[in-house]
Amino acid sequence: MEDTHMVDADKIERLLFVLVIGFCWAYRTGDIKAQEAPIEIKAHGRKARSLFREGLNWIRRAIFGDMGLKEFRRLLSCFTCSQSMTCNA
Repeated sequence: MEDTHMVDADKIERLLFVLVIGFCWAYRTGDIKAQEAPIEIKAHGRKARSLFREGLNWIRRAIFGDMGLKEFRRLLSCFTCSQSMTCNA
């Protein structure tokens, strides 16, 4: 945060808010995608991509138009999912 040279507490708070929302959205969508099709495990025993990266790739495809409208709506509907619901809308 020091590299931003921001000193206004409100601006820092808004910046962190946006970062947290973005991170949570990417992680949640990555988790949903991993439930549908598990991420491959490499020879060293770790996943090829993290849940965050999987979700970020999905969001990026939605933004740059490589995704249909139905799939994009499903991506947005995951904001309303709870533990008891699945995001199969």
